Amino acid sequence: MNVTATVGGNVLGDQEEKEKSMKIKKSTKALAAAASLAMMATVGLSACGGSDSSETDANGKPVIRIALIKRSTQIEAKEMKLQKDLEAACDCTIKWDEILDTQWSQQSSTVLASGDVADITIWGYNSDNFAQYDYWEDLSDDLDQMPNVKAYFKAVPNAEKFGSDIDGHVWQVPSDYGNASGAKWSSGQNLMINKSWLEKLGLDVPKTWDDLTKVLTAFKNDDPNGNGEADEIPMLINQLGTAGFNWWDPFLLLNGTGLNTQVISTAGSKGIYVKDGKIGNFMITDNFRQVIEYYHSLIEKGLMPKDILTRDGS
Repeated sequence: MNVTATVGGNVLGDQEEKEKSMKIKKSTKALAAAASLAMMATVGLSACGGSDSSETDANGKPVIRIALIKRSTQIEAKEMKLQKDLEAACDCTIKWDEILDTQWSQQSSTVLASGDVADITIWGYNSDNFAQYDYWEDLSDDLDQMPNVKAYFKAVPNAEKFGSDIDGHVWQVPSDYGNASGAKWSSGQNLMINKSWLEKLGLDVPKTWDDLTKVLTAFKNDDPNGNGEADEIPMLINQLGTAGFNWWDPFLLLNGTGLNTQVISTAGSKGIYVKDGKIGNFMITDNFRQVIEYYHSLIEKGLMPKDILTRDGS
């Protein structure tokens, strides 16, 4: 999950003053919270320049506003251990704005245009937003306050590259979720499988599409949930998008054909990829057809629901 720490503040009219605000007018309260968050766990994080808010709670502690962009299946922030740990670490009070990812896709442009950006946003923004708006704090000179992040960048140089621009400004700290091989920076997400079902049936994690088909067939026929009924749904994927390719997209499977999807980038969301120094669009490749045909075979075998590509997340 990417975290973007953004400091809400006034957008100054003069360009020179804007540039100064990014370097000088840092929101110390938000940076303190961001540093605390980064010290507890390496998560995606970026900050913005702006004027400090003077809002405090009844005990005089600063109030930090955090926007949490979440899926409908996630628990509420108040139930997360992260909330208590973060409040204790930054000695602040946190106000959580919880927004479903399906709603955020419509709200994000309005939030950015209005300048009403939360102090910290968990999984909200991308490199295009950092380039277009002047809200963000350059974290490159704050890394001494984030020893975990500093060590993380040293261990995974691709993470620092992913979170920086060509001038060396660090606008975000990418998530350390998943492996550290660097492959995750390519696809944006990882496919997941029920490990308890694998263990129950004595199966290994599939490494090829043929392996996956065999595992899914076992999930369908061999009662991995142990209730004595054939009620398992072997595989689920997200419905097809209507505005390009996006997070946890069904066509992440393209990465298994040798194409780098990068669906979290603007170009990747339109099907653009680069391979061997050449630009192409994977919608007109044999790889794209292979994925469609593979999904069709799974549906025909009853390993995915027939309405899988049109059903919503509920």
